[in-house]
Amino acid sequence: MLLTISNVKKNFEILLHGEQEDSYIKILKINQIKDTVFMETKYIDSNEKQSFKFFWINKDQGLARFITKYSDGFVSDNVFVTTEKQNNFEKIDQPCKECWGDECNEMENTVEPIVVIKKIFDDYVTYQESTESDENRTIMSKNIKAITNAKADDLDVLINIWMYYDPTDFPSRKLVYAVLEKNKKESIKAIQNRIKNKKEWEKTDSAPYSELENLIKALKK
Repeated sequence: MLLTISNVKKNFEILLHGEQEDSYIKILKINQIKDTVFMETKYIDSNEKQSFKFFWINKDQGLARFITKYSDGFVSDNVFVTTEKQNNFEKIDQPCKECWGDECNEMENTVEPIVVIKKIFDDYVTYQESTESDENRTIMSKNIKAITNAKADDLDVLINIWMYYDPTDFPSRKLVYAVLEKNKKESIKAIQNRIKNKKEWEKTDSAPYSELENLIKALKK
């Protein structure tokens, strides 16, 4: 699981990632009583309210607990580690079969390739890794090759993968380019849109952002 608190247009929001679906939650009010922070929130896409409480377990180690109780009575009580301290702990990739058994094969055949691709890519970026497991590399390759008609949202994901998914000796760019080439017109539009929406940490004269214009030129040939 991943919990992110960010400042979006002067409003603080929570992103809960790693459950069945991502949840975007707006923070309405914060109070602190002794060592515990209480947050009143609402879901971005509804008027449903949700209350969280947060407190440090070990601030030096970056460990904190977030607790909330959902409307059905279920209590979510999880320990999180801050990004800068996460490398102090061993990362364990739990095989799908340990949770879902033989259903994994069925899920792999029913989930859209782009969903699988985005999940692997998001984890790769989140944990800032330069290496990847053989299993993830195989799954990523298989699902990129499985895309036959990429939609606009799919192209956005694939362009970011072309830019930033670069585990050692993995042909990310070659695989993605083959998909972009199948629909050059829409791919070029998507790349131009990505150029217009430069991330704040990206630099115009630095790769991989600076290479997007060359990608357009290659597709126009």
